[in-house]
Amino acid sequence: MRFDLVTQSFATPVPMPNTSALGGNLAVSPTDVWITDFNNDVVWRYRLSDGQFTSFPVSDPADVAVDVAGNAWFTQPGDVNAPGTSTIGRIDAATGAVTTTPTSDGSTTVAPRSLTVAADGQVWFTARFTPQAVGRLDPASSAVTIFLTPSNPGPSGIAASPDGSVWFTQETKGNAASITNAGVITEGKAVRGSEPFGITVAANGDPWYTMMAANKIATLQLR
Repeated sequence: MRFDLVTQSFATPVPMPNTSALGGNLAVSPTDVWITDFNNDVVWRYRLSDGQFTSFPVSDPADVAVDVAGNAWFTQPGDVNAPGTSTIGRIDAATGAVTTTPTSDGSTTVAPRSLTVAADGQVWFTARFTPQAVGRLDPASSAVTIFLTPSNPGPSGIAASPDGSVWFTQETKGNAASITNAGVITEGKAVRGSEPFGITVAANGDPWYTMMAANKIATLQLR
């Protein structure tokens, strides 16, 4: 579905390519819409210019994001006890080539859930299941850095801010938090019984997020 801001109405729905396709998370570039499909183990590319779908076979895709070059990045939670199955994947928008990088720093392996591409091109992701963490993938070197989150706060959604910072929700703890490249986490006020989940960041830098248990949308006003 697409909502037209000019007409303030929904455009005609675009059917998925087959009846078993399960439209999951999506990310939009100037030319494409990328959609994860857990049912069929693929990431779909919907080309805006001609309405054509292309499928890229990948195992259990969860979330997807797009970098400034239009390439799609996606998470594969996999199994932390099965080496190589928990990865961050990349689909080259020009060639269609798919590459994956295990979400391990050599000593700790995590199952990536949500991801975002920061202003500097670094790919950040959350790991909701034990071990819980926030991680960073450097596309230039494929190096992965894992920042474990103490006391299992439930890192869930994650979003990049225009100013270069990265924000994520802590579902169990009940708040939103920011993280620096050094792994320093700054937390917002916790709200009991809220279960923050999805998150985005406004142009002024304020994070907005959903409260799954409270049935509310919240914002953390920084200024």
